[in-house]
Amino acid sequence: MKVMKKIAGICLSAVILFGCVPVWGAEAKAEQNKGVTYYIDRDGGNDSNSGTDPKNAWSSLEKVNATTFRPGDKILFQKGDVWNGQLSPKGSGTKEAPIVIGDYGDAEARPMIQGNNWCKDKGDDLENKIFNAAVFFYNQQYWEITSLEVTNRIPGENPDDHIKKYGVLIMGKDAGTLEHMYCRNLYVHDVVSHPIGQQAGIGRGGIIYIIRGNETPTKWNDIIVEDNIVGPNINHYGINFLSTWGSSRFANETGIPDSEYAGQRYNSTNLVIRNNYCEDIGNAAICPSAYEDAVIEYNVSNGCNSGPNGNVPVWWENGERTIAQFNEVYNSGASESKEDSQAFDADVNATLNYIQYNYTHDNPSGAFFECALGTKYTTHIRYNISQNDGYGTNSYGGGAIVTIGGYSSVPGCKMYVYNNDFYLSEGHDSYITNNWDGITVDKNNYVFKNNVIYSDADSKGWHPNLKGTAENNAYGGSDSHISRDDDKGAVSITKDDFQALGSGSVGSKSVEGYKLSSGSACKNAGAVIPDNGGRDYWGNAVSAADRPNIGADNSGATFTEVHGLIDFEDRSAEDMPLDGIYKDCTFEAGWNTKEADGAKVLYLSDSADSGTIRLPKGKMLKGFTAKSDTIAKITVSANGYSKSFCATSANNRFETGFESASDEIEISIQALSGSSGVYFDSLWLADAEYERPNLALGKAVETSGTDQYPGAYGNDGDEDTMWIHSGEELNQWWMVDLGKDFDLSDFEIVFEKQETEGAWGYIIEGKKDGQADFDSVPLYDASDNKDGARVQTGIFKPGSIYRYIRVKITRLPGADYWPAFAEFKVYERDCTNLALRKPVTTSAAEERPGSNGNDGDTSTLWVADGLAVTDLFPQWWTVDLEDIYDIRKYEIFFEEDNLPGSWKYIISVSTDNVTYTEIDQKDDSEDGARYEEKTLPEAVQARYVRVTLTGAPEFEGADYWPAIAEFNVYEDS
Repeated sequence: MKVMKKIAGICLSAVILFGCVPVWGAEAKAEQNKGVTYYIDRDGGNDSNSGTDPKNAWSSLEKVNATTFRPGDKILFQKGDVWNGQLSPKGSGTKEAPIVIGDYGDAEARPMIQGNNWCKDKGDDLENKIFNAAVFFYNQQYWEITSLEVTNRIPGENPDDHIKKYGVLIMGKDAGTLEHMYCRNLYVHDVVSHPIGQQAGIGRGGIIYIIRGNETPTKWNDIIVEDNIVGPNINHYGINFLSTWGSSRFANETGIPDSEYAGQRYNSTNLVIRNNYCEDIGNAAICPSAYEDAVIEYNVSNGCNSGPNGNVPVWWENGERTIAQFNEVYNSGASESKEDSQAFDADVNATLNYIQYNYTHDNPSGAFFECALGTKYTTHIRYNISQNDGYGTNSYGGGAIVTIGGYSSVPGCKMYVYNNDFYLSEGHDSYITNNWDGITVDKNNYVFKNNVIYSDADSKGWHPNLKGTAENNAYGGSDSHISRDDDKGAVSITKDDFQALGSGSVGSKSVEGYKLSSGSACKNAGAVIPDNGGRDYWGNAVSAADRPNIGADNSGATFTEVHGLIDFEDRSAEDMPLDGIYKDCTFEAGWNTKEADGAKVLYLSDSADSGTIRLPKGKMLKGFTAKSDTIAKITVSANGYSKSFCATSANNRFETGFESASDEIEISIQALSGSSGVYFDSLWLADAEYERPNLALGKAVETSGTDQYPGAYGNDGDEDTMWIHSGEELNQWWMVDLGKDFDLSDFEIVFEKQETEGAWGYIIEGKKDGQADFDSVPLYDASDNKDGARVQTGIFKPGSIYRYIRVKITRLPGADYWPAFAEFKVYERDCTNLALRKPVTTSAAEERPGSNGNDGDTSTLWVADGLAVTDLFPQWWTVDLEDIYDIRKYEIFFEEDNLPGSWKYIISVSTDNVTYTEIDQKDDSEDGARYEEKTLPEAVQARYVRVTLTGAPEFEGADYWPAIAEFNVYEDS
């Protein structure tokens, strides 16, 4: 606690010397961030002017490009003026003071930058940083580019012009993390580079972000592309991201050679693509790549994919968590020569996708597409409205509302399609589903529930390879091909069940007719969906427990609050801290409440990017609602397990998936708007049992060779991820380091799926700490295993004491398998820690609670408040075992600080909490020791066990407060 005491001393000294906290530094910083405003007037300016007021404006792009701007500067172009060539200003802003490009003047027209093919065919010169872009930035950050009109083409038709061009090109190369490059309120159109054949032109077009190089891992963070008009007449991509640190390789399209790709992922973070209008884009309107946590929302795509190559208007690839919501996509191009031309596509390595609250209509090839190219995915398609999608043709025999293809039917992939409205009018003869792979999907992993499916067309119905499981869908119309006999809970409907079904036109607000009529058969007729998001298309609440309506409108559905819900409605509307106990939970420092958007919400202060909540005994956090005005990554951790969520403006409810009780949870936040811009509500606590600790969880892993998916997936606590060796060679191994020797009792191994034709063969080997080689006799031999179960368990013989555990795959269950498993768990022999989570008392005021000393977590500490006691030592910590036991062993953990010296302490016991007997004393432990254990010569009876700290580690500069990390007590076996 030395650091805390020093800080307090420094603050006190400052007050004594100056009488107040000094603020001159803040004033100086504000002045420094103010910046200079520069004006550019094409006809009335002069480059010899100062440029700092409209009457002394600069004139040319050359002057702007030759200037290195500073944080807080503004560069304002006069409205109505036109500049030819490239705009490429230098310099970078800061987080506190970005550099802004904007406009000024009274004209209606925007200032225009016409690239006019300025460098002809000399572009794409990475060495000399020459690119045929109208606006170009290179290795810069903290810029906000606004208000411009941007074009780049050779004047005239020029159908043979194939020179690669960009409107706005923002590039990074071998630069680490580049922050805050915003494009707002731009009008980018006529970026013309005619494709050759069916060339898609990935990495070129209107607003393009590209990462190049392979020496220094480079990524974007905090990127917002919003309120732009993109198109018409852009041949290739509207808004596109590409990276040599994680995107797929398209050498023929991008001109980037395969040798430049880094061969590893370095994900960009916090991408927001919002409220853009895209029209007449030759290929995709929007396509992010190589990222985690992206939101694509409130965009409109009209007539995109208008070129000769099949391309989805809104698609993404190599993304960890993607949310596409509140978008409208219509009039996508389709033809017999095109493949993927649907409205949305979660493509290769897009692992977790939420396609929700969108309106798609009049897209001939369909609404939703999954093209995973053999990679694993979980995709939720929910609360969308699709009208007359999929009626056209493509190179795979016709459109569909929902399509999978491109090796997307592999085992382990999942798609959940629920609470959507699918409508086909006469003549729109679509498939409901289509599967291009020719492989029947696992019906348990492809689920269609609570959807309205209404058709007066002569549809092609459900593709036999993409039927999955159907439950509680509503069917109506004259089309005899859409209903399913195997649909449990199916409902028959007519148009009278809706206000005006099928009446949508252009605009997301035109779909009011899809709302249910008062007596609709869809009301309360749906099936309960776990983790359903908590809201429908129109923002109506969806219960976690009651049956919802069928379709995208949940208005009027029964809604019962679940038991254990914590809200903050009895808190003040004022912004105020929430420290201490509230509704049986203890909120640690950093949490606050206030009123926002008409509700009382919980949030973390910006100074705290993580916060802890201690839960009542026998409880776990089942779910919560969260909202962010931009985008936020929320990670919830408990019992060594973590799960991340992406919060947006949708105010969704999230379910953690935790199953075991936890004494505390930690919530960490990464957000564009800071922690204080993420609002929590409706914390959902549920009863749960404490689980046995999995010794392997999150521990360091090694594997025998090259992996398709990393070894860390084999013990990350997530059975939906897998370690997969790259190749079919047998005897490949996966090894976990438990950190020290444990007396092991049993294991659990989880494979990808139930095997019906064969079974995995494997052996489990052990190696003690300090031992050179693994034992020649396996701990467990399943090399002749005949069990095809997904989850397999086994027991180790007594005395199996090891630190390193190796799982070796000796047989595959069939062809087309590689060595792999989803999760490996190993458990300590049942030697119950009697002290775990039992009541605690201490001798002094606490800086951190005494319960941290027996919560099962060595990363938390009991700390006595050194400022509240006269003498630091001795101080004691006592646990009540709640019954009398014959105890034989104890373990004590101190904070692992890698410093010299050792703690001094006495262990004593009592049966009545009055008379204590000393059973051990330590004042000469090994230098640097922070963990000690002792087995007593014989058992002693005790209900109360006391640790009395008599001294702390001693070395020059040492300054400790009494503290322990964990104390365990064991019965005589």
